[in-house]
Amino acid sequence: MLCSSNILNQALATKHMSVNLQCARLEGAIQQLQVNFASAHQKHKTETIKMEETSKTLEQDLHDSRKHLEIVKDDLSSRIDDIHRLEVELKSSREEGEQKREEVSDVPVIVK
Repeated sequence: MLCSSNILNQALATKHMSVNLQCARLEGAIQQLQVNFASAHQKHKTETIKMEETSKTLEQDLHDSRKHLEIVKDDLSSRIDDIHRLEVELKSSREEGEQKREEVSDVPVIVK
């Protein structure tokens, strides 16, 4: 009986060591997963911060571009108005020139 008791004790000890090794391996795997998670979480935070900064920069660029576009539109509108005004002045000048030409052609020429 002593022999079977030793065999049982040995089997239990072996099983106990096997369970302890499995637990240690699983604890190591859990720790590695926690490290991986922490690393992935930090990487995600860093990427999120970069994306937020990029977003702010793009929003500012868009705002600046819209502001510049309004300035260019206003300038273009002013130039178009100037062109229309000059066209009216040119037309008026042509009409005045034509009238003066007609007046001059109506004046009798006196030759001495």
